[in-house]
Amino acid sequence: MDTHTKLTTTGSMNDIAKRQVQHAIDIEDKKIEVELENEYKSCCGGNTDRRLLQFYSQLAFSLITVIFSVTKLALSTSCDQDSLYSGLLMMVIGTWLPSPRLSK
Repeated sequence: MDTHTKLTTTGSMNDIAKRQVQHAIDIEDKKIEVELENEYKSCCGGNTDRRLLQFYSQLAFSLITVIFSVTKLALSTSCDQDSLYSGLLMMVIGTWLPSPRLSK
């Protein structure tokens, strides 16, 4: 091999190595960006995940609604308001149940 061919081959190897390193850096940057996007700092100095906080908020609201509806249905003496509370109860249960899917 002549000197020009060696330099061209070495140059392309360096380019490939540089691209691989840049790709690894880009992937690491995206991971950090996603972590920062999903992290909240609380007033007490701790960190929490946004998705966890959202899940617990939905769970608490749903449990309060279910307990309220069941209590109102149990203590009801007339059927005038029962449809409202049973509808509310079914809406919360339907929201939490997974959608039916065909198995493959």
